[in-house]
Amino acid sequence: VAFQDFPRTLINILIAAAERSPHGYCSGFVVPAAVMLLLTEDEEASFWMLAGFTEDVLSSVISRSCINLYAEAKYIDLDVMLHEPELAAHLNEGDCRPSVVVAGLLTRVGLGVLPTESVLRLWDALILEGGQVLAPFSILVM
Repeated sequence: VAFQDFPRTLINILIAAAERSPHGYCSGFVVPAAVMLLLTEDEEASFWMLAGFTEDVLSSVISRSCINLYAEAKYIDLDVMLHEPELAAHLNEGDCRPSVVVAGLLTRVGLGVLPTESVLRLWDALILEGGQVLAPFSILVM
């Protein structure tokens, strides 16, 4: 994909993904789609990679209402409170929930939050083990 065609190609991928998804358009599609397009330089391959990633790997997180994302956030809050009470107390002193600290990691699947190498390793783990690794990984990063 030529540089000048990148925005139009990305829009095509996002429109196709929105049509395919039962949730319609989800802002969570944008950054993974852009990275996949940068890596493959192929519109169709990027679309199918995005479809597989969002439908098979992140189906529990990506939705229009973000209800599953709220559930992941609640899990993180409770898990930190139970297993890392000192961290929970420290965050509570600052009037901050653990899930707020890792919100960007959850919503962007690591992109823009972690170094690229770490993002790709996270994506490998997500693909191999499923979406259930996202919350524990988020806690580990904290």
